[in-house]
Amino acid sequence: MIRLLVSAFSAGMLSVGCGGGTPTIVSPTSLSSDASAGTNGGLVEKHYTVGGIVQSVEKPFQPLEGARIWVEGERNPGNGTVSGAGGAFSLPLKPGTMTLVVTKDGFEPWSTTMALFEDRPDLRVLLRPTPR
Repeated sequence: MIRLLVSAFSAGMLSVGCGGGTPTIVSPTSLSSDASAGTNGGLVEKHYTVGGIVQSVEKPFQPLEGARIWVEGERNPGNGTVSGAGGAFSLPLKPGTMTLVVTKDGFEPWSTTMALFEDRPDLRVLLRPTPR
């Protein structure tokens, strides 16, 4: 039994399920039904989460609901979201280098370029009000 599983893993297969019967061996491409994961040549492509909170830079730091957050870069074209209650946002993205842009009416735009190769759930985006 152990040799069968070791052989399956070394051949790029995945063993699913356990119990008293024969293990079921399936290919990784048949496991890509997760809506958050894309495929690339039959391989499941990893996604990381960028998230955090959008606030006004003026004290006390007030959360900003309705800020638009999107990514510029060839790996995540068109990916974006809007900050919700409490200014919170979360965005699943493919790994790589990208520019995260945040805008809200009445505030100056904010952006940062980052290399994303792990989850970044704790960004704090501070927007400055547009001068009057």
